[in-house]
Amino acid sequence: MAETQLTFDNSQRTLGIRIRETILTPGSGLLGNLSLKIQGQLNTRTGKLDYHGRLCKFLTGAVRRRSIYAAKTKLRLGPMLKFDSATDDIVGGLLLKKHMPVGGSLDMWLKLAATVEMNSRTHKSEGTGHVRLSKSIYNFTERQDVRMSVGYRCNMDEQGNFKGDAYGQLRENNWSLNTDFQGYIGVRYDL
Repeated sequence: MAETQLTFDNSQRTLGIRIRETILTPGSGLLGNLSLKIQGQLNTRTGKLDYHGRLCKFLTGAVRRRSIYAAKTKLRLGPMLKFDSATDDIVGGLLLKKHMPVGGSLDMWLKLAATVEMNSRTHKSEGTGHVRLSKSIYNFTERQDVRMSVGYRCNMDEQGNFKGDAYGQLRENNWSLNTDFQGYIGVRYDL
């Protein structure tokens, strides 16, 4: 079932409807260990729909539904294809992901991710790196869990120039507040 969210941020100042679906295929063989992720956002003021998708064939680590209680500490590596409606480009590359608990408990996690991509139309390549530290507080109130995350995203262009930005998120069961620590604030509500 697709995840649906209402979104609003201080840069666009318009309500958006965001939909995300992830399809996973367990097992081995050609169609095993595949992850297809599709995301789209509808701007309710202009009617414009932006969407993108990513298909990844993981060669290491099992593909499975995320669970905050299940440790998924295996390294996941595999080739991928991406499409973005904003550019109509198909991008191929390699994706690497690793999650690990911090301090021996399941309430604090470190996530590492990296991609190397090659654009099929422009033949330009780029890389991205991502690190995020998350702390969960279960039963913050009687029926409410809270998760706080901080992270850093870094992009490298074809010439080897780096550009990075920090971000933060405060999330409870249905609401999340996002920031880039430089003036951007966004709110999302899960339907």
